[in-house]
Formats: sequence, C-alpha cells, structure tokens
Amino acid sequence: WSLDSPQINKIAPKVVGDFALINDEEIVVCAKNLSICSLSTGKVLRELPDSSEEWRSVRYARAINTVFALDRAGQVFSWSLTDPVRISVWKSNEDRHGVQFDVSPTGENLVLDVRNQDGSVRNLEFRHGTTTTRFPCNVVFALAHSPDGRFFASNYEKNIRVIDAVTGTLVQTLVGHRTTINDVKFSPDGIHLASVSADRA
Repeated sequence: WSLDSPQINKIAPKVVGDFALINDEEIVVCAKNLSICSLSTGKVLRELPDSSEEWRSVRYARAINTVFALDRAGQVFSWSLTDPVRISVWKSNEDRHGVQFDVSPTGENLVLDVRNQDGSVRNLEFRHGTTTTRFPCNVVFALAHSPDGRFFASNYEKNIRVIDAVTGTLVQTLVGHRTTINDVKFSPDGIHLASVSADRA
C-alpha cells in the first residue's frame, strides 16, 4: 500500500510466506525463490542465487546489506546483496533444527527458536560471534531485536525476556500479560517495547 494514494500494489510472486523491507524501494519475499521486488510496481527485480527451495522466514540486516533466511529444514543461510553468494550460517541436525529466528540490524547477532525432532526439548539459542548462549523456552511466537542491536526480546510463557545481545545475559523479565504473548516490537528509538497477546492487553 502507498499511504500517499492508498491503492494496493500486488507483489509478483503468487504465494509469499514472509518478507523483509530492504529500503524505501525494495522488498525481499519468500516465495518459490527468495526474490527482490519493487515496492512501487510489485515486479520481481532479481532472484537470489541458490534459493529455489521452501523458506520459513526472511530477515534483512541493513548495516551489512545482507539477507538471512530460514529454510523448512531449520537451517539459516545468508546472501550479501553486494555479492550475492549463498553462505551457510547455522546448520540443523537430527537433534535440533530452527523453527523461528531473528537477526540484529548489524548482522552480528542471531537468535533461533531451536527444538529437537519430537519437540520435547526447546531452547532459545543466541549467538554473538563465536559465543552461543541457550535459554530454555516453550513455544516462541515473538522475537525482536532493538534497532541498535543492543537487546533482543522474546516471549516466555506469559512474560517477556529482555536479553543483552552482546553478553547473552538476561537483563529484565517483563510481566503483566495473562495469556501467551503473540508478538513484540521495539520502537524505532529503542526506548519502548510493545507486546500483544490474546488477553487483549
């Protein structure tokens, strides 16, 4: 939608599972391939190489001009838009695979909702450089980094955990919801955190 003249611009791929804004003119979408599309015309501008498989979700790290995507097998790959070559970032195995993920705006931090094959063991896995920290979790619906990449937030049962994205330590637990939290978002200045749940709060 354009807010100047509210009319819908359809994005070319017919089935889109997820998307991430790149800039004011471009968007990357999960369809049959990972496609860069024009926001104004909806047309596919280019497809990322080696991306012809099913994707769960996609993120864009503006500081390093890189697209990250989580595939159906629970693995994360990246493509620099400067030199778009597919790079493996996080691999799954028989004991664990990623279900949901987020990447900091700087591209330095990766957070994954990781579970084993039957779903009986789940962890929120946080990686900063070569350091990995794991937090026990139940079903993760909400993951978000602050705009400066300093913190990330996730739901944990009826609460929100705010975690230091450099050290991987728990900074604060926010309480107040009565049911599972569905989403969290930081404000553009990083001062406020908004959350929503089925308790209508």
